[in-house]
Amino acid sequence: RQFSTSNKKKRETDSEKVQEEDNEKDKQTDDKEEKKGKGEEEGEEQEQDQAEFKTYRRLIFLMGKAIKYTSWAALALLGYHLAIVRKYKKPEEEAPFVIGPFMEAAGACDFFIKDMKILFTMPGMTKMLPDRMNMPGYMNPKTLVINLNGTLVHQEYKLGVGSEIFKRPGLSTFIQRMSRNYEVVVFGMGESGSINEICMALDPNGQMIVGRFGRENTVLKNGKYIKDLTYLNRPLKEIVYVDYSDDAVEFHKANCILIPKFDGDSGDRDLIDLIPFLEYLARSPNDVRSEIIKHGGNQ
Repeated sequence: RQFSTSNKKKRETDSEKVQEEDNEKDKQTDDKEEKKGKGEEEGEEQEQDQAEFKTYRRLIFLMGKAIKYTSWAALALLGYHLAIVRKYKKPEEEAPFVIGPFMEAAGACDFFIKDMKILFTMPGMTKMLPDRMNMPGYMNPKTLVINLNGTLVHQEYKLGVGSEIFKRPGLSTFIQRMSRNYEVVVFGMGESGSINEICMALDPNGQMIVGRFGRENTVLKNGKYIKDLTYLNRPLKEIVYVDYSDDAVEFHKANCILIPKFDGDSGDRDLIDLIPFLEYLARSPNDVRSEIIKHGGNQ
C-alpha cells in the first residue's frame, strides 16, 4: 500500500512537471508569435515612413527646381528690362516688349546701381572748399594744391620704431611764403586722418593750410584713385598742383608742376627753388595752365 501511494504521488508530480513544461512552451510560442506580430507591424510602419519620406523628398526636389527656374526667368526678365531702361529714353513707347512690374523694378535697380557707383567712386563731397566771398575791390588768391608723401614729406617704416616722417628741407619756409600768396591745400593719397595729423604738426594754428584732404576725396576710375580738381570748387585756371608725378591728376595734367620725388635727402632744395616761380604765378593775371606749359613746369 505504501508503494502504490508513493507511485501515485510520483505520477502526479511528473504530470505536473509535464503540464508546467507544456505551459512554458505555450508561453514561449505565444511570445514568439507576439514578437513576430510586432516586428511585422514595425516593418510595415518603417516601409510606410520610408515611402512618405521619399514622397516628401521628391516634392521638395520639385519645389526647389521650380524656384530655381522661376528665379532664373525673373532675373532674365529683370536684366532685359534693365537694358531697356538704359537704352531707351521712353522704354514704354520705344521698346518692343515690356512688363509693367518689371519696368518699375528695373528702374529702381538702375537708380540703386547709379547711387552705389557714386558712393564708391566719387568724393564724399561735391565742394571740398567753401564758396568764396566776392567782395568789391578784393581779389581772391589762387589755390595751391600740394601732394603730401614724396612731395612735402618722406615716410618710411623702421623695425621697432614704426613709421618715421622726414620733412623736406625748407618746408616750413615754403608753407609760410605760399600761405601769403595762395589758398594752400594739402591733398594726399593716404587717409584723411593721418594727413590731418601731419598737417597739424606743420601748421599747429591752422592758419596756413586751409584744406586737408585724402583718398576719401578722390575719384575711383578703372581701379585707380584720381584727384579731380574740379571738386575743389575753384576755377581750374586758378589752381596750381605740385607733385612728383602727374598720374594722380590724370584729368588736369596742365595744372601740374612736377618736382623730383623726396626720398629723405637732407640736402634737397627743390621746394626752396620752386618758391620764385610759384610767387610769379600767384601775381600773374594769366591762366596758370598756360603759364605752367610755357615755362615747362609739367615736364
